[in-house]
Amino acid sequence: MNPLTWTKKWARRGFFVAWFLAVLIPGVYQLAEHTLSLPKPVPEKLQAAMIANRPRDATGWVVLHVLYAECGCSGRVADRLTQRGLIPGVAERVIIVGEPKDDLVERLRAHGLSVELTDAKDLSDRYGIVAAPVLVVADPGGTVRYVGGYTEQKRGPAIRDTAIVASLERGEQVDALPILGCAVSRDLQRQVDPLGLKY
Repeated sequence: MNPLTWTKKWARRGFFVAWFLAVLIPGVYQLAEHTLSLPKPVPEKLQAAMIANRPRDATGWVVLHVLYAECGCSGRVADRLTQRGLIPGVAERVIIVGEPKDDLVERLRAHGLSVELTDAKDLSDRYGIVAAPVLVVADPGGTVRYVGGYTEQKRGPAIRDTAIVASLERGEQVDALPILGCAVSRDLQRQVDPLGLKY
């Protein structure tokens, strides 16, 4: 075979392989981001933290919303919280990991929500939570009855927090929705994004 022809043949093959990888890798990332369920919190650590951090004036159900300042899905949950107001008879708290870029904290507090800012390490150490957004619901006795996500699919149209709380209040069993959002801890970020394309 003519050396020039051989070189052109392998150049075309190399170009095709490079193009294929350039399309495949971002596509796999996009698919994983929209379908990958992130890990649930450590149950024992979460239960202990919910009891230790129960609002002093809470006599009924307690709802904890864990959001990540850098996460679009968390932003959607935060917007919903500011639009719907408090669930009657329920003590609701919000933990935000990182520094919100706008007046989110003020807006949440203006709607009666208790807000705490923290970092990824503290969240993991205290609550065993490494991803967000996460919804946690504890009954009047302090037992965690729900820990999971808000939607059935990534960026799903129906944020189901109020429906979940209402079902639990009626004594119904609620299957946890997958946690679909963002990795918060550095370890989990490295696991789900080894190439550093997102985190």
